[in-house]
Amino acid sequence: MKRLQIAGRMTGHPEAKEVGQGTMMAKFTVAVNSRKKQGGEWVDHADFFNCTAWGNRAENVIRNGEKGRSVVVFG
Repeated sequence: MKRLQIAGRMTGHPEAKEVGQGTMMAKFTVAVNSRKKQGGEWVDHADFFNCTAWGNRAENVIRNGEKGRSVVVFG
């Protein structure tokens, strides 16, 4: 079994939806910055990850999530 951990910052406010019988869903994007050395110079690089949270975790993301907020996502 593989496990993924992403630590970065939210790129915007989460998108909230109610699905099914009151189950909440939150969609958001996390930006992870890194630096690489290319030709003697350090170059900044960003990777973007689309994430979805469900249920109680989605409600927590909706309540506390905002652009620029640091987050850690496990999956």
